[in-house]
Amino acid sequence: MLYLVQSNRMEALSAQLAAELQNPIPGMPVLMPEHVLVQSPGMSTWLRLEIAKKNKIAAALEFPLPSSFIWQLCHILLPDVPKENAFTKPSMTWKLMELLPTLLSAQEFAPLKNYLTSGQDQSEHDNPLKLFQLCGQIADIFDQYLVYRPDWIAAWEANEPTLPPRGDKLSQAQAWQPILWRALIEFNNQHLNKSQYHRANLHQSLFDALDNPDTSLEGLPRRLFVFGISSMAPQTLDVLYHLAKRIDVIMLNLSPCQHYWGDIVDPRLRARMALEYADKQKLEQDWEDKLEVGNPLLANNGKMGRELLDLILELPEEHANFNFECYQDPGVDSLLSGIQHDILELSTRDRSLGPDASLYLTLDGRRILAKTDDSLTLRSCHSPLREIETLHDHLLDMLSRTPDDPDEPLLARDIVIMLPDVAAYAPYIDAVFSAKHGAHYIPYAIADRGAAQESPLINSFLHILSINQSRFGLTDILGILEVPAVLRRFDLDDEALTLIRHWLEQAGVRWGRDETSRAAQSLPAFDKNSWAFGIKRLILGYAFSDDAALYQDTLLVTGIEGQSAQALGKLLNFIETLDDYQAVLGQTSSIEDRMGQLAQLVDDFYEVDDEELPQLQAIREAINKLKTELVEAGQVTPLNTQVLQNWFNSTLSESRVGQRYLAGSVNFCTLMPMRSIPFKVVCLVGMNDGVYPRVQHPVGFDLVAQFGPRKGDRSRRLDDRYLFLEAILSAREQLYISYIGHSERDNSERIPSMLVSELVEYCQLCYLPEAFEPEDVEPESLNQGSADEPDIPAIEKAIHQQLLIEQPLQPFDERLYLSQAREDAADHRLKQSYSAQWCPSQTGEDNGVKQAKRFIDTGLKITQAIDVSQLTDVLDDNELEVSALIRFFRNPAQYFFNRTLKVDLSLNIQADDNDEPFSLNPLQRYKLQASLLDNAISQRLEAPDEVLLLRLKASGELPLQPFDDLLLNKYLHDIQPLIGRAVYLQGDNQRSMDIALSFTQADGLNEPMNLVGRIDDLCAKGLVNYRPGTANGRDLIRLYIRHLCICAMGSNKVTNKLPHISYLLDIGHFHAFHPVAHEQAKAQLSLWLAYFQSGQVHPLMFMPRTALAYVEAEGDHQDKLLEAQSQWLDEQSQLGEAMEPHYQRLFSFPDDFSEEEFGHIAMTLLSPMLSLYHKDKLGELANFVESGIMTSQGEK
Repeated sequence: MLYLVQSNRMEALSAQLAAELQNPIPGMPVLMPEHVLVQSPGMSTWLRLEIAKKNKIAAALEFPLPSSFIWQLCHILLPDVPKENAFTKPSMTWKLMELLPTLLSAQEFAPLKNYLTSGQDQSEHDNPLKLFQLCGQIADIFDQYLVYRPDWIAAWEANEPTLPPRGDKLSQAQAWQPILWRALIEFNNQHLNKSQYHRANLHQSLFDALDNPDTSLEGLPRRLFVFGISSMAPQTLDVLYHLAKRIDVIMLNLSPCQHYWGDIVDPRLRARMALEYADKQKLEQDWEDKLEVGNPLLANNGKMGRELLDLILELPEEHANFNFECYQDPGVDSLLSGIQHDILELSTRDRSLGPDASLYLTLDGRRILAKTDDSLTLRSCHSPLREIETLHDHLLDMLSRTPDDPDEPLLARDIVIMLPDVAAYAPYIDAVFSAKHGAHYIPYAIADRGAAQESPLINSFLHILSINQSRFGLTDILGILEVPAVLRRFDLDDEALTLIRHWLEQAGVRWGRDETSRAAQSLPAFDKNSWAFGIKRLILGYAFSDDAALYQDTLLVTGIEGQSAQALGKLLNFIETLDDYQAVLGQTSSIEDRMGQLAQLVDDFYEVDDEELPQLQAIREAINKLKTELVEAGQVTPLNTQVLQNWFNSTLSESRVGQRYLAGSVNFCTLMPMRSIPFKVVCLVGMNDGVYPRVQHPVGFDLVAQFGPRKGDRSRRLDDRYLFLEAILSAREQLYISYIGHSERDNSERIPSMLVSELVEYCQLCYLPEAFEPEDVEPESLNQGSADEPDIPAIEKAIHQQLLIEQPLQPFDERLYLSQAREDAADHRLKQSYSAQWCPSQTGEDNGVKQAKRFIDTGLKITQAIDVSQLTDVLDDNELEVSALIRFFRNPAQYFFNRTLKVDLSLNIQADDNDEPFSLNPLQRYKLQASLLDNAISQRLEAPDEVLLLRLKASGELPLQPFDDLLLNKYLHDIQPLIGRAVYLQGDNQRSMDIALSFTQADGLNEPMNLVGRIDDLCAKGLVNYRPGTANGRDLIRLYIRHLCICAMGSNKVTNKLPHISYLLDIGHFHAFHPVAHEQAKAQLSLWLAYFQSGQVHPLMFMPRTALAYVEAEGDHQDKLLEAQSQWLDEQSQLGEAMEPHYQRLFSFPDDFSEEEFGHIAMTLLSPMLSLYHKDKLGELANFVESGIMTSQGEK
């Protein structure tokens, strides 16, 4: 007997199932398992838990899928039916790979041949990947015919020219399909000696066997349960009906409505029919009045369920009993339960919605929507990331509420979040949910992701398979090497990997294995910046000393020695293994050999721990699966590596349905059919227009799409609509929906999914906001013009505003952190954010103007490091290096963070570059010009020597020839004048000076200090410094401090009693400091040292470039700040000291740049410097030196 049990609650159906399982059929063996057909693994997991909850145990249960159960049924009841179906989609794909090329010469196959050869004179074997993908599509279509069009398959096998049941004829472009199917049957039966049975030709034999009372049912279950399947092919339903003639088949179906709802039509269909037949009398009079919608949500979204209901009711009454039901009324206490109640009762405002439009314009039957009702809530966000951030705050709010029933609080496992594509949101989910700690951490699990999307190990395996198509980019190869299992296999650790990264960067490795691999990609055969180029340099670095000359035009990499050199050998082992498999995969091999190579590849590249073992097992299982498919399909043609890679990529990336579903945490999963498991809170995220319902375009040769659907056909769009309806029914306390409602670029409005809009429209039709309740509001506020015309637009707008909360663009928007009780809160409906990291800094009111507090308040001292002896740059006996003093004033803020707070904000995370250099960035250009200058000036040459130029060209840091010569010539031309002037100033005799100066409290210091160090580059004409580019405030301060140290030591000791001048030469100018008396120099140094000591306990308000521009400007404080602003931040180029992260964290311009602090420090330190400063063009340097202007008074 076939029994149908229907309910609107899945937990009621599970209770019925649990009760039935407690009463086994008499004579049934105790250990015989019960069979429950389900449509997804997630449903079986939930069912086990529910049965265990009701019966205290869930054992001896099997949950087969319908297709596998029916084939097993055929295998048991019919002779000669193999255990494995020979016409599965994978099996047909491989068989078609062998068969199709032999048929392409026939005229009927001209469309396929034209596709495979791209209309050109080439063989179809020239593109095996294209052939594989085409065969996969054809196999998918044939598989669809077997299930939903078995009569077509029977007609083709009978060689009939038309398609039943209407006698449709195929077009010439599709004439190949029946020919190919018959050829596939013949190939499978005669060439492979496989069974000719498939799902289409087995069913009548199966029906006959089941109808025959003499057929033994040994091996079949004594009864069968079918649970929660909302869509079923007519073929499958027929099998269940015939099986029910012999055993009990109990179908437990989720039915949204307790009344018959098979004849209702959705509003759009009714409108189309009314428009099309408005003036025609083909139907009986008043036909339109009989087209009932009943409930718009059920009519719009329930077509798939209606079709299943119709198919069940069309079965013969014999051996069927459809009179069992266990519906539960959810009540109307909340908006959500009211919607569920209306669907159950097939009503809209307590009546069945018909063609009368007057219902839309009245208030009759509307329920009151309470202000506090959030059982249905919508969120409009600007991006997927903001959707997940908003969701996390919402879940924290829900979990922190006091439950109505203390015995049943809301737990993480009671929440499900469903998305159209969970893989697209997975990075945002991990970024938001995994970053929380303590009370804000919500345990979560992401289901339905492919193995490759979760596992770097599996991803690296796919990359290795495609090594023949790889550019050998630096990041691609390091991405394989940095997988922990690969590091273990080659005996490397994280420290060695960091060292290897550094070496490869030094060696100039960018992309390409060698010149041959580049030539294979139709590029010039050059090896510069390739792996071969870099490895050769690394090996030379190990073989020669660091100061060795070029070896055969190759520059070695320095620093490869000692124990660290072992990492180089292990890197070479890794590269050689890659080379081996690049060669192996590039060769043609038999199927058996190829499978062995893949198994060996896994062993050669991976050494896994217990945590990674399942990932490696997934790869091994995929290899075994491929081997089985190929053997079963009789594949003998060697497989192209692109086909292999495509197959593995598809297999390992496909969604693993149900994996980690119901894992005890908040569940993130894909919106999938027949996953209507009840949860207290159901969240639908990513419900955007055009994304959901998902659109699946049929392929051009899909005959089902061409000749129209039949009842029971699957449709992605109808599946998604019914799934949305199931989501509404499965929510018990709240349904949360979010979508991207505004563009993050220009804030333009975006509409949600059509299904969300229909749900909101239904609420607007059936509910009245509490504020519009007639008892509380004057009648005229509800009417427009007269008491008979309620203000429907105002009501709809109020409902929309209550349901939808529009989120700010940024998570740090202050509206998310305002107390809901504050009267000045911008939007009382916005929920407060729990994210502390984005909470705006505290503000203080000053004359009504909000002023942000500084990171470290003025006057606050960090007492942890007051003792200067604890500072790393302060030596024993309170000695301070001159270089440390210069480094401090180069960036006082960074020095404070680094030395006092032990924090570095300027971590430069540099991405590996996969392209050869085409130009140099400013820093690279500066370093290159500096090396050219040092080389030429140190040897007193007019230009750098040829050896340096050759080394630079061999370093891999310059563009390819001839652009390297062009670049070097340009830079040499720029620095040529500077070289000559620097050589002229230095003369023949250069010497150094040791600095030893003592300072006490009497000099204005907090603690006594000795300034020590050594100053080089002293010559007869003075101190000579040079730099490429243009000198700035930091360079001048460096020169000035060194100048003061020399003068304070007594300049007559060095310059033969001639006054001392210090020079700085740049590309276009020279800068000079005039001599200063010994006492004055020491007094000035004491000021710099005092500010140094102050800067150890509190950030010093001093920025060299901005301060120098401030002091050089004329006018009052505001005028000076205006002139200095360009040095702080150039709005056009976004350059300046404001972009330095430490300054950026500490100071705000111009609020913190007060005259009392910033102005005073700048004037105190730099005004004396400018009094000694002289600047002129390089061409005037000789005149300046030879004029004999060497007085102690500084002129500008």
